[in-house]
Amino acid sequence: VGTYDNGLFIFNSNTGELIEQVKSNKLLGIRKFRKIGNHIYGIYRDGLFEINGSKVDILLKKKFIRTSDNGKKVRSFPLEVFEWNQKLNVAVYGSKYVYSTSLDNIRIWDSVKNFIPGKYNESYSDYITSALNWNNKLYIGTSGAGLFVMDSSNTTRYTLKSNIKSSFTAWDIKSNKDQIFIGLGNHFEFSEGVILRGSDILSADKNLEIDIDK
Repeated sequence: VGTYDNGLFIFNSNTGELIEQVKSNKLLGIRKFRKIGNHIYGIYRDGLFEINGSKVDILLKKKFIRTSDNGKKVRSFPLEVFEWNQKLNVAVYGSKYVYSTSLDNIRIWDSVKNFIPGKYNESYSDYITSALNWNNKLYIGTSGAGLFVMDSSNTTRYTLKSNIKSSFTAWDIKSNKDQIFIGLGNHFEFSEGVILRGSDILSADKNLEIDIDK
């Protein structure tokens, strides 16, 4: 169990017994867990950690900075961790850079600008908000450029149509057996959201109409 300001709690799933607590001064602002292969990763305010039984290893620790709308430098934080092309990647809120490392040497990190390849590099510079490698395709949500689906040779963009009442961003992507689900939030009304199935996206027109009333 990850918390915002009380660190990480590891319980025995059978008995409910507390096995380990990692204090908050080490892990602040835990946002998300991802199981990638046989590894369990967590993202928190300062980077990325891995859980090995009752042990926690910090893999990436950095003070993330972004430029706000008024031009000031402010603190940022990771939004997502995902695997693609044998690399582990961390996307950061408000940043055009993705921090990437080889799975063979996970301690050496590079900053990669314009992670989404091809013609989308220059045309769409919005940051990545969510991503998941599922069935040899990488599903990517962005802050304003819509959804991207990548495989080894192609990248397809799906736009999310906006109007005066709604503008959607994909904040989370999850898989469940043979299906993938994408959680969208409405920028104009924070209490509104939509869950899309991946199969609906792949069978749809590249301009997705989102009806909040359906």
